[in-house]
Amino acid sequence: TLHKEETGPVPVADMLRDMWELREKNDYFYWFWIPHTDVTRGVTFNKVNQSAEEDSYKRFLDRKIVVPISVITTIELTFPRLAPYLNRLMAWFIRPSSLIAESSFVLEVPTVPGYSFAAEYF
Repeated sequence: TLHKEETGPVPVADMLRDMWELREKNDYFYWFWIPHTDVTRGVTFNKVNQSAEEDSYKRFLDRKIVVPISVITTIELTFPRLAPYLNRLMAWFIRPSSLIAESSFVLEVPTVPGYSFAAEYF
């Protein structure tokens, strides 16, 4: 079972200041910057000894936020000139979240059918 926490939006300067501490305090940590904005998103993963949350609403909400972001990314690849505007829109979707679930669910990244999504490409 993993506990996944997502921060954001976090100003770039704050993330650069805090990233080493976040890395030391968590089992796994990564962050990414959203181009054309001054914000980042951090994601931490930690092993926990408790059962997974049975919160279907939280899982539903997680999917409803991630899928629009992957749709925006797909549009950017097709229409690169829209990227600055779409990235600002994408930054609006970022909200802090927390989830405790089986690792297979926590590590899964939902995508738009036919599109391979990777957070590093924001």
